[in-house]
Amino acid sequence: LSARVSKIRLDKNGAQLGKHEDRAKPLQHALEEKHDGPATSLALTADSFEAHHHKHDVMVVNFYAPWCHWCKKLEPVWEKTAATLNQKYPGDERLKLAKVDCTAHNAESLCIKNRVDAFPTILVFRKDDTGTSLHESYHGERS
Repeated sequence: LSARVSKIRLDKNGAQLGKHEDRAKPLQHALEEKHDGPATSLALTADSFEAHHHKHDVMVVNFYAPWCHWCKKLEPVWEKTAATLNQKYPGDERLKLAKVDCTAHNAESLCIKNRVDAFPTILVFRKDDTGTSLHESYHGERS
């Protein structure tokens, strides 16, 4: 089936510009990020989530699976960012980076509750959120 699919370039209004041509050079991704320090993001489970959710003004949570390729690429960047926040603003609890291992038995219900169906999923939780609200998804750059 995929052999019969044609790629067509579109402009910003969706008008066809012509047939898509493959790039002459492959895309260059960012260099592999390294983080040698300890894990500084907050590791959450279903039991600990609510207490931390209402403790911090904003909590950005990475829902991940340890076997996921993209999660492995995100992990050092996530930890390095958490370490930088902790170093620049020691003791400031307004913003916290956290993570949830969706394969862990004690976190599975949390991932289901938040409708996590792909990895990594990054959601933004605010202190005054009610339990019935949908949380903000992060749609920014991922590199």
